Amino acid sequence: MIGPTTLLVWTAGGAVAGAVFLSGLGIYLTAASFRRRVIWEDDATLIGKTRTVARYTYRNADWSELPATAGYGAAIGGGAVLILSLLAIGAMEVLQNA
Repeated sequence: MIGPTTLLVWTAGGAVAGAVFLSGLGIYLTAASFRRRVIWEDDATLIGKTRTVARYTYRNADWSELPATAGYGAAIGGGAVLILSLLAIGAMEVLQNA
């Protein structure tokens, strides 16, 4: 039997994971967009490229949207984990009583 505390912890964990994932995805997509558009010099080192991409991402990302993005990710992640957990609990109950 899975108690309500376990369900709450799972949902909170899903919310945190969703917030981190969606925020990270936004930052990654900003950096990937820049990397697709830039033309590197032939002698550009990996460290120089990394520094340039990081500088561009830091300066040009819309950081004011980060709290909203994290909130959306938390809602999606927490909601998905809650729904899937309830479905799994229901399936276990049905299979246990069959």
